Amino acid sequence: NRSLEKLRALAHGLCESWDGTGWTLGRSRNPADWYRHVLLGADTAVPVDAALIDEANLTDWRTWCEANGLTVDMVVKGKSMEETLRAIALCGHASPSFGAQHSVVIDRERTTPVGLISQRNAAQFETRKAFGDLPHALRVTIVDEVDDYQPREIIVYAPGYAAVAGGGLLEATVFEAITYEGIQSEAQARARAALDYGWRLHRAALHSCTMDFEHLEFERGDLVLWETDILGRVGGRGRVRSLTLDGSDRITAITLDDAVDFGAANSDLTTLVDLTIVADLTEP
Repeated sequence: NRSLEKLRALAHGLCESWDGTGWTLGRSRNPADWYRHVLLGADTAVPVDAALIDEANLTDWRTWCEANGLTVDMVVKGKSMEETLRAIALCGHASPSFGAQHSVVIDRERTTPVGLISQRNAAQFETRKAFGDLPHALRVTIVDEVDDYQPREIIVYAPGYAAVAGGGLLEATVFEAITYEGIQSEAQARARAALDYGWRLHRAALHSCTMDFEHLEFERGDLVLWETDILGRVGGRGRVRSLTLDGSDRITAITLDDAVDFGAANSDLTTLVDLTIVADLTEP
């Protein structure tokens, strides 16, 4: 008899996967399927009750991951449920949300605002922004599925940088190493690195304020408009008191509960094409 010192195998995990009408057992690489499996699966010490899972949110996320080619491939050992859910969610460009139900917040564009935060419903406005130095490039390590699942390093350059200066780009000299767990393709790793750069560049500001119970309308991930008094000298703010409609039910006038003063010369905003003619904007 001989003993095997080392054995390698290419394995596929089985979990319930959404087929359009229900959840059926099968092979899957979709982050949403495995996120749900961790919550409900027998491998979890204390499974979550199915009623506490937002099925509509996860099926929406599943469709979005499939459309964008986002997958998850990982061996989990020694991680808590929360750590595992977070790692799976990151592969699908999302983050866990633990509210009334288990769901995720998908990092994608929102176009419909759910509310407005202004001087009328909030106070103690504060804005903080980090101005730290960012790396010129990321050294991303993945287990490459096209290279027999061997570790491979990929260089992803920040906007404006390249390996060699030229063509309007600067030479990258500051690198940061990062490992993306669960990602095994170069395309997905580069997409994730671009998302990381986007977070650092465009989400460096942290806005805070105090509000009454109206804030309960907002959930993490919602698009909320933010209005301050910076432009208060050339505008104003007020709640809509009434609407005036014409015979075709089109809005012809809006009545507010407060004055919005743009000056007598600029009362008709449809004719205002040059902001420099507004005195308040050009005063020293």
